[in-house]
Amino acid sequence: ADPDGGIAVYNLDGTIHQYLQIGACNNVDIRTGVFGGVVLLVTANRTDNTLTYATWNPATRVLATAGSTAVGFEPYGACLYVSAVNGDVYAFVTRNAATNGDLDQYRLTYSGGTVSGTK
Repeated sequence: ADPDGGIAVYNLDGTIHQYLQIGACNNVDIRTGVFGGVVLLVTANRTDNTLTYATWNPATRVLATAGSTAVGFEPYGACLYVSAVNGDVYAFVTRNAATNGDLDQYRLTYSGGTVSGTK
């Protein structure tokens, strides 16, 4: 495993299909069919204090990096939410326990293969 961290995609036999070296990530979440059919992944990246995004191609089983959003603190968790009312996509990110579990919400947009977040 990479000491700097990243995300691995595994084959069913347990071998690694792909590895994205993107930092110390945790709390990966995925939503399908967002932004007109994209499979979106988000993770809290503790190496650079961001929400880090990737897209998944189910045909090739390959992740592609898709940008990041600086959060200004060391993130300890992340998840995605899609509004049932208007289809907007949101990411939530939590801070460490020393801050009593505070969290921030970002509205996500997608353009040219890159995800951006606005608090």
